Amino acid sequence: MKPSNATQRFTLFTALCIVSVQPYFYGCTNNSFDSARSDSAVETFEDNDGDGYSGLFDEDDPSSFDCNDEDPNITPHNYRFIPEGDFIRGSELGADTQPTRDIFLSAYCISVYEVTNEEFVSFMNAQRQLGYENETTEGLPLFDFEDMDDPYPERILDSSPYTVQIGYEHHPVVEVYRWSAIAYCQSLNMRLPTEAEWEKAARGTEGALFPWGNDIATCERANYWPREPDSSGLPCVDDTQPVGSYPAGFFGLYDMAGNVSEWIHDWYQANYYDESPTENPVGPASGWSVDEMNPDGFEAGLARGGSLGSGAGSLRSFHRVAEPIDATSNGLGFRCVIPTN
Repeated sequence: MKPSNATQRFTLFTALCIVSVQPYFYGCTNNSFDSARSDSAVETFEDNDGDGYSGLFDEDDPSSFDCNDEDPNITPHNYRFIPEGDFIRGSELGADTQPTRDIFLSAYCISVYEVTNEEFVSFMNAQRQLGYENETTEGLPLFDFEDMDDPYPERILDSSPYTVQIGYEHHPVVEVYRWSAIAYCQSLNMRLPTEAEWEKAARGTEGALFPWGNDIATCERANYWPREPDSSGLPCVDDTQPVGSYPAGFFGLYDMAGNVSEWIHDWYQANYYDESPTENPVGPASGWSVDEMNPDGFEAGLARGGSLGSGAGSLRSFHRVAEPIDATSNGLGFRCVIPTN
């Protein structure tokens, strides 16, 4: 399998949940992308699922919004509401992140944590019961048990049923392909986040460099590999850490920089930031990139966020990484989105 570009050294059911904003905040509905602006209104809404939270949007406390008031397993503790509006996307510091401009997104909810090994193993075992042995319904591999491009052992064990190495249940799942992430999300009637959705969640609305603001990266803020001249030159941990091990960033979200990077819905094109619409962009129709490992070019997906093997530059919330769609990495995971109006 092709190694990932997400790190420099080697090559929960958590999900995003877009929330309907037309005309009321009524929680999650299954539908397609909507690129139109909408007017928001507030209407009294009861706690239908009995989880102690309401689908009523409170402008004074948007973090209390219940993204799905029909499912008691979805609360503000694991899905955080992000109001509709503009955010600053891009940076003049990157060749493929220009220009910096305001992008409008409809409201959505994003998971507080990344998808874990435990959650992905549950999906793998469900597929096995359907007759798909470590496969999607299209016959593509789900988990890369044959990964040979890094020194780290696989934390998901090829047993019957599939299990997780003890102590790694709540670490983010890695060694998964882009199509694995898509299959997992689809099994839950979801999809991967768009690049714009991910970037707003990571950096807030004012274009911060990192999920914690503009201060430099440190091993107390994220799991990565410092390479600055005044650093030790050693990785912070040299392994993944359980989700939520580092301080929360914007919107109360964890691990939006470091630990593992994340597959994104969009294809990669270097000039997309220059050509994309400014309202609810969903990425180009196809992806292509060239790099030192792939001089002839490759069909390119996208990863964001940096990982345990990344330098501080890759942790910046505008940083984009083109990934071969058949790549896996011990530092590459994902999260999901619920399509809505």
